[in-house]
Amino acid sequence: MDVISVVSILGLKEREIDSRFHCDKAFSFSLSPYTQEELGAKKHHDELEESGSTILCVDYKMSSIGFNS
Repeated sequence: MDVISVVSILGLKEREIDSRFHCDKAFSFSLSPYTQEELGAKKHHDELEESGSTILCVDYKMSSIGFNS
C-alpha cells in the first residue's frame, strides 16, 4: 500500500490516535509500509520488507528536478 497525494489538509485516525496536518499551501504526503531506509537500501521492489507499521512522510517544500535533467 503506497499512497501519495498533494493536499492542504490531511486527517488520519486509527483507534485513539487522531492526527491532523494543515498548511496554507499544498503539501505532499505518502503512506507506506516501508521505511525510508528500506526504500533507499533496496534496488528492486520485490526485495522490500514491510516494517510492520504504516509510515507517514509529509513534505512541504518539495520540488522536482525538472524535465531536462
